Amino acid sequence: MKVREPREKVNTSPFDEQFSKPYFVSEEHLRRVVMNALINKGVTVWDSRPEKTNEPIIVDGIPMKIAVGDIPFFWKGHYYVIELKLYTLGTKVDSHQNQFRIQRRPIRLSDSQSDLLLKGGGLLMVVTEPHPKFAGRSGIKGVTRAECNKGLNQYRELIGKNRLFYECYLLSQNQFQSYWENHLKTAPIRPSERGPGRILSFLKLKEIVPKSYYRLYMSDFGKGNIANIILKHLETSPKVSTQLTFPNQIPNIQMKHSYFTSEEEVRNFVMKALLYRGVPVWDCRPEKCNNPIVVDGIPMKNLVGDIPFFWNKRYYIIEIKFIKLNCKLKKDRKQFFARKHSISITEHEINMLLQGGGLLLVIMEPSPKVVGMQKAIKARTKLNCENQLKQQIHIPLGKNQLFYECYLLGQENFKNYWESYLKNTSKYEGGWGHIRTLNLTKLKELVPETQFTMYMSEFKNGFIGNTILNFLQR
Repeated sequence: MKVREPREKVNTSPFDEQFSKPYFVSEEHLRRVVMNALINKGVTVWDSRPEKTNEPIIVDGIPMKIAVGDIPFFWKGHYYVIELKLYTLGTKVDSHQNQFRIQRRPIRLSDSQSDLLLKGGGLLMVVTEPHPKFAGRSGIKGVTRAECNKGLNQYRELIGKNRLFYECYLLSQNQFQSYWENHLKTAPIRPSERGPGRILSFLKLKEIVPKSYYRLYMSDFGKGNIANIILKHLETSPKVSTQLTFPNQIPNIQMKHSYFTSEEEVRNFVMKALLYRGVPVWDCRPEKCNNPIVVDGIPMKNLVGDIPFFWNKRYYIIEIKFIKLNCKLKKDRKQFFARKHSISITEHEINMLLQGGGLLLVIMEPSPKVVGMQKAIKARTKLNCENQLKQQIHIPLGKNQLFYECYLLGQENFKNYWESYLKNTSKYEGGWGHIRTLNLTKLKELVPETQFTMYMSEFKNGFIGNTILNFLQR
């Protein structure tokens, strides 16, 4: 697997207002401290979360992001994810005594987070502020919320001065499975916007998995000792090999006609062709991921590409470009002509292909000239032009009287095309960043070995799957 070099530290400057306190003010504060501790130990860490990815995780040249978890990292040949939970103290009205007192805020573990931990994809790290009664201190109370919060902040200052410690739990797969079977599995399910989940009980954690318990002072986090604990924990609880899972059935897309009308129809045929040949395929795209890709037990989502799959001990992504003929007005001729619409490729897609993360599959409807037509398809009205296009191109495609022109490019082919032509073309800003336009004539000219043709019946019989796998075997 291709893994990037260890990254620089993430920002935890004391001048950052959010992190100006000598104790943890938020889960994000804790996350950054743990990340820096791992980075200082030479561990490859990515600043990637499900809701925001500042730095993609590179798996076999494919940029991905985690679908669950807080800190993805790579250590001793495996990917891991740490799921962080920070238990903080809050204020609550005590109606019986007519005053405010403190209590721990409940922490929820979603079903997707539980599934990650049960499958051995990562570690659960729970960090709790010590309750005054467990720390041998008197209760913090106040007539007003402000007065209670003032006492709470003074109490937290003791944590920052190392006079009080954080109670921490670090659970590997086996430990979490024990906690799950003996408590969490039967805990009430709480619905939320992020899906169903269960409330963690830190008392049950200490009771069921006592060896996961640590007492850590703020200086242990600041000096990076937390990284030593994490890495030692992984050495005593090695990564359990997880069985590669993938959907048994690809969603069935009903074709509108006997020929391809959209890229989604092409994608569905290619996915099925690979699946029927025993290739693990995931129905996952950047804009919509129905089945996250499983890497070392960690659910991930591809940031580029259309079809992620696993073959011959590595991951690949297929980037599909479907090129149709459309009727466009030529103003100088005052007529509509059938022309191929332009196809763009983003900077992220280009980088993925150059890094060897996947394949570029171009499938296009044949132009009238290619199939030997003497005259161009043209008409005074767009409707008449589209009718001619349907009768002369689309229907014959569905009847196997015409074929689709196809190109399949791997890393080496695409590098040749990039260096010889695409690199020097102009780029423009689009919704997905910098974009360039693919030139089909240049594809045929510069990488002719990537060209092939395929009839609609061959797509239906799954021959495209053989073509892809044979290409990878070269």
